[in-house]
Parts: sequence; structure tokens; C-alpha cells
Amino acid sequence: MAFVNVRQLAHRTIPLVHRELEKQLTVMVLVQVAVYVCTDVGYSVVSAISAINTDRDPVYLAKMNLANAVTLIVSVYKFILHICLCISTISSTILICIVPNVCGAVL
Repeated sequence: MAFVNVRQLAHRTIPLVHRELEKQLTVMVLVQVAVYVCTDVGYSVVSAISAINTDRDPVYLAKMNLANAVTLIVSVYKFILHICLCISTISSTILICIVPNVCGAVL
């Protein structure tokens, strides 16, 4: 009877692991959407306001140019960070999976 209980316990823990992975994936997607909204949409809104505006007040134009530059820099940094994370993931995968196989074949 204890053996049957242990087997059933093992079958119950798998859905818990899947639920945790689904929660983690959901959080990752929501964070990515939030970062996208804060960076790319912010830049688009500031650029649209700058393009539509016909006011030629130098102070207002300087403020809009500053806001445009800041949102552009944040958007570019987000893109650079994403690329760096992808490259580090790929390089760590190469180091973990491919290099030992190649070195093992050479030795």
C-alpha cells in the first residue's frame, strides 16, 4: 500500500511542477509586455506629439526633444539588453552542450 501511495504522490507532483512553470512563463511574458509598453509605446507617443505639434516655442521644443531622446535611449537599451541576453543564453548553451562533446571526441 505504501508503494502505491508513493507512486500516486509522484503523479501528483508533476502537475505542480507544470503549474509553477506556467506561472513563471506568465510572469516573464507580462514583464516583457510591460517593458515593451514603457519603452516602445512611450517613444511612439512622444514622437507623434512632436510631429503633430505646430508650436514653435523654443523651450517647449527643447523639452520635447529631450523627452524624445530619453525615450529613444531607453528603447535602444532595452533592445541591446535583449540581444545580450540572447547571446549569453546561446553561448552558455554552446559551452554546456557542444564543447564537452567536441573535447570528448578529440581526447
